Amino acid sequence: MFKLLQSIHRKQLSLFLYAVIISALIYSPFLLSVGMIGLAVIFTFQIDWNKAGWLRLNPKFFHYFTQFFRSRTHLIITLFFWIVFVSGLMTEDWDYWSNRLLMKLPFLVLPIIFCGLPKLSQRDYWGLLYFLVFALTLTCIGIGIHYILHFEEINTIMQQGRPMPTPRNHIRFSLILALGVIAAFLLYQVRFYFKYQWESKALLAAAIFLFLMIHLLSVRSGLAALYLAIFILAIRYVWQTGRYGVGLAVGVSMLLIPVMAYQTIPSFQAKVAYVRYEFWIRENNLSGNYSDLWRIISLRMGMEIGNEHPIVGVGAGNLRQEVKARYAAQYPEMEQIRMPHNQLISVYAGTGLVGLSVFLFAFFYPFFSPEVKRRKSGVGSRKNSKENQASAISLDTSTPRPTTYDLQTSQDKAFNLFLAFHVIVFASFMVENTIENSIGVGFYAFFLLLGLQHSTSHQAV
Repeated sequence: MFKLLQSIHRKQLSLFLYAVIISALIYSPFLLSVGMIGLAVIFTFQIDWNKAGWLRLNPKFFHYFTQFFRSRTHLIITLFFWIVFVSGLMTEDWDYWSNRLLMKLPFLVLPIIFCGLPKLSQRDYWGLLYFLVFALTLTCIGIGIHYILHFEEINTIMQQGRPMPTPRNHIRFSLILALGVIAAFLLYQVRFYFKYQWESKALLAAAIFLFLMIHLLSVRSGLAALYLAIFILAIRYVWQTGRYGVGLAVGVSMLLIPVMAYQTIPSFQAKVAYVRYEFWIRENNLSGNYSDLWRIISLRMGMEIGNEHPIVGVGAGNLRQEVKARYAAQYPEMEQIRMPHNQLISVYAGTGLVGLSVFLFAFFYPFFSPEVKRRKSGVGSRKNSKENQASAISLDTSTPRPTTYDLQTSQDKAFNLFLAFHVIVFASFMVENTIENSIGVGFYAFFLLLGLQHSTSHQAV
């Protein structure tokens, strides 16, 4: 046992905790905290089983902070935290402000931590995405079995506007599932496998299965994000290759698949029926506590608040009390208030055009950062090329497994995934307060930093 512990290195511990965080995003906010705390421990301390004091302060601890301050990209990501922090100057509702600040704390802490974690090879990165696809596939099998066993009941509740049962929040799960669909297909394209070559074909089957499952769940946020990501990737593919026929085929498929889903998937039919019913409610100016109705009301209130305080907003900490006051004045009959159901409108109402501009800058900058630009152009160091031309994650990192794809192809697919991830998150901003809860913050911050880390040259070892 002691020899086994001696053989564990920081990189292997990091990979394990990454897998814990991926699992937590699907199943458990508690595990999400455990995984992040574990990364903080690896960042802060060094384990040396050969000495009596086996746990001691990492001798590179302060050096990691130097690396953080030298990384413009990681510094800019922390702006998501500082926007809320600075708005505290206007705060009256200190409880809500402190809650929002605590929610954004990972945007301050994780960029620092990731600057001190071991650098990931391309193989490690694909391996973590492989684990994501595996976990989502198992989860969706369980969801599918539960749907079959409760077929009539679930279709009935979906006709009433309620979601199909999923682990945790159905909207966050659908966004993770959208990313999983893209990841599975890209892993198939690079012929990734863990041990056996047939696994790459299994990844294609998983991509198709997850694609069908996201239609079975029929969560509009996830579907819209996935289709938009596919559309953007198709445009990039046509731009690179000039194969307009492929782009046309993708476009036609994106039009036909929802029609086919409506004809063949009962849960999809139930969701469409409910959407049509709510549309009829709005057309006839009828009232009621319907999901789309309160979404529209929340968006209108958010815009009203922002337009009345356009420069710096009402303060991120004051937004809740401002929304409550307006509900009490305009909709006293509504028992449950709804915060603006749009991330950008929420930022605008809370911090004005100044805060929104900083928010958008922080969101888009990592996508155009030097690290991602190098990956986009296919430029990689010769030192890492052999390591990156391996096919699977392994505890023994000294024996990479050969594969059929080259480094430039792998980097291009990694860029496609990073692009799709940004499209999915930004699309979710249009219909959800994506990063106003722990799972949403964890999803965005973790996959953003993970996507940056394996291509950043100054990472710790």
